Amino acid sequence: MRLVWSLVVLLAVCAGARLAAPDARAAETPATVASVFNEVGAHTYTVPAGVTSIHVIAVGAPGGSKKSSAGGRGAVATADVAVTPGQALGVYVGGPGTVTTGQSNPGGFNGGGDGVSYDSTGGGGASDIRTGGPSDLGSRLVVAAGGGGAGSLTVGASGGQAADPFPKHCEGGAAGTASSGGKGGAVLVFFEESHPGGTGTLGKGGSSSRGGAGGGGLYGGGAGADGIDEGDSEAESCGGGGGSSGFGPGTSATSVAISEFRTPSVTISYVTASSPGSGTGPANPGGGSNSGNGPSKATLSLPAVQHGKSVVGTVMIPANRSALKATLSWQTGSGGKGSRVLAAGKALVGSLTEAPLKKGLHSFTVKLNKRGKKSLAKLGKLKLTLEVRVTPPRGAAAVASKKLTLKP
Repeated sequence: MRLVWSLVVLLAVCAGARLAAPDARAAETPATVASVFNEVGAHTYTVPAGVTSIHVIAVGAPGGSKKSSAGGRGAVATADVAVTPGQALGVYVGGPGTVTTGQSNPGGFNGGGDGVSYDSTGGGGASDIRTGGPSDLGSRLVVAAGGGGAGSLTVGASGGQAADPFPKHCEGGAAGTASSGGKGGAVLVFFEESHPGGTGTLGKGGSSSRGGAGGGGLYGGGAGADGIDEGDSEAESCGGGGGSSGFGPGTSATSVAISEFRTPSVTISYVTASSPGSGTGPANPGGGSNSGNGPSKATLSLPAVQHGKSVVGTVMIPANRSALKATLSWQTGSGGKGSRVLAAGKALVGSLTEAPLKKGLHSFTVKLNKRGKKSLAKLGKLKLTLEVRVTPPRGAAAVASKKLTLKP
């Protein structure tokens, strides 16, 4: 079943305004609608009536891991996209690369390179939105690359990056580019059986015999090389390269970064109405959003269950040069050891401060502090509360909080 979370939150209310003339229209209250697709596979998003621009945050999938070597992380690609009301968009959430569990280790959904033998790891799939169907790679509008699979000697590369070589043994796969797939790695030492890595192609990572396959993307990353001598239990192999991210026509305000978490997703949001003082209508007499009043409610979206040593979410930034303060703490009334931590005055397990930020939907990551990491390792999971405070350069702050469960 497709998992789509729809969130409609009032961002700010114009306060302190003078009495309007009898024939004046009431000021519209801005609202943001965010839909989060976090289930691997193909989905459909229909642009609502009246919407001509959406904001997209796409996160590619990680490559497969191998014992002590980790697969590469996916990329995060963000953009504003011009759309038409009623337009149907394909949403593709990439799948993580498979690990070394069998004779064949397929790449993740949506272009991850394949591992074709034992000891191989699949590449992570890309996440994207497009106007066409599954085979119409030319219609992609926002593409977030997947990470490369890990080798036994080196880790997989993250989206947009090349995998490291292991001196005198093997080369890692090269990264995909804006116009071509990443080159596969070469074998640097004599083995009884040697396999160079496969080269990435449009939308698909290169395949690997016993090493790390390339990540998917606009163009896929190359696979790592490998070699094995008779009697060896495992091939000596290098990691795969990450795919490339990219953007199609009608996109603006684009950016690409490496994801700090390992959960692929696509978030689509839009603003339903403009607020006074936002630059699209009459100025706010109060000089800023919610001027003169207490904090308003911020738009905060995040998965209720997350994995790793950090928590990720998205929040709407109402104005340029705003500041974000986010804190992670134990849920009150959680019981057991968590309550004892609270009673000892040690509720905080993570915090983040970012500034200045640009107006629009912003993705952020709050890492656990030492206390949080130690508690997670000891308890197996943490029930936490994430609280955010967004402070614009003028006007009152906006706050929000949500509960979640964090697992290793």
